Amino acid sequence: MRTGVLAAALAILTVSVASQAAAHARSITQARDATFVAACGPGGEADTLRARRNEKVRDDVHRAALARVAPDHSLDEGVRDEVLARVAPMRRAVESELDELVATSSRWVASSDDAPAGALDRLASARLVWPTDADLRRGCGEDLLVDDAWVDKAATSIAICPGFLLASVGEGSLDDRIAFLLAHEIGHVVAGPAAQGRDSERASEVFADRWAAQLLDARLSAIAPAERAAVVRATLEPICGPATDPVHPSGRERIAIVAEMPHVAAALAQHATSAPPS
Repeated sequence: MRTGVLAAALAILTVSVASQAAAHARSITQARDATFVAACGPGGEADTLRARRNEKVRDDVHRAALARVAPDHSLDEGVRDEVLARVAPMRRAVESELDELVATSSRWVASSDDAPAGALDRLASARLVWPTDADLRRGCGEDLLVDDAWVDKAATSIAICPGFLLASVGEGSLDDRIAFLLAHEIGHVVAGPAAQGRDSERASEVFADRWAAQLLDARLSAIAPAERAAVVRATLEPICGPATDPVHPSGRERIAIVAEMPHVAAALAQHATSAPPS
């Protein structure tokens, strides 16, 4: 009799614990969904809007190149010339932003007891690869308009596709709109070359996002609270999309990582409470 009562009580307790665990998991999922919507819009619409902006840039560039391509140039050459002319005025802003991120990262690494080996040396060697300094067609496409950036295998050279810069032109300053992706690449410099293998490469991507999140949080601390939400939404736009390969986390996962930072979380919460219902 007593055994049956204990078994029944244990069964009830087990169901209760499982129910509480399920409710907690749902609560976490709902909170992450709300954070993602605050950063990227319903359904990740920021990614869609960015893709449309990139397509518009591509159409504009091709039309402009077609209208004035030189007789001794191919259309492809004319397109690249047009792209390079459009991003040329942005170079100083990109270099300035990168220098600031490297300086901040170097201070952090120098004062850290557990920084990745060689991080300070890599930061000292970090350099921007501008599209006029190297042929970036392999990673940026024949027209240079792929929306992307990357570091080389030595984790010291940072290549920025013109497509990323042109797709980043919008409301707010260019500095704010490119800050997170540049900070992510700096995170790869700090982490160093990733070992071959999906797990190692994915871990490197997560490290780079966490490093960029810390840099973004520090940036927000110097910005008026009322202005932070707009900066966060603008600078996180490039990571709002779904996962496109097994290595990079999805936009939802990446936003969840960034939102662990207090100023980022507060800014997104502020936007969530001030935005009109969808």
